Amino acid sequence: LRFRRQKSRGATVMELSSHAQDWMRCAHESWASFAAGGHGMIVEHFVADPKWVGHFDQVLRRRHVRRVWVYVTAPLQVLETREKARVVEQGGVLGLARWSRGIDAGHTWDIHLDGTRPPADLVADLWKLLKQRQMVI
Repeated sequence: LRFRRQKSRGATVMELSSHAQDWMRCAHESWASFAAGGHGMIVEHFVADPKWVGHFDQVLRRRHVRRVWVYVTAPLQVLETREKARVVEQGGVLGLARWSRGIDAGHTWDIHLDGTRPPADLVADLWKLLKQRQMVI
């Protein structure tokens, strides 16, 4: 993956090489293999290409893996504030939060969580919801 600024629009865009696409397809297959082998997993997946969600879902279905799609949302202002702090602290590129908004639209999500809440609260909520769905022991 490579990030660059578009001079004409001042926007950050992500360029996905064919190698990145191949790598992600292999990652999907690997994660699904682990899960199909009985290893409980949580995969945090940044969706840089709308096709990735559908591909991963197809791979999981083909292997009969029980799954729950969780979507954590927050207003753009919150995401950009976090992004600025992260870039100052760790380096990186500004503009990814704005660029990625809506890229995963059209997918059906099983659980929606409010990303403005503290991470510990999100984990507690997710754990409770997964237990209700008998997804955890």
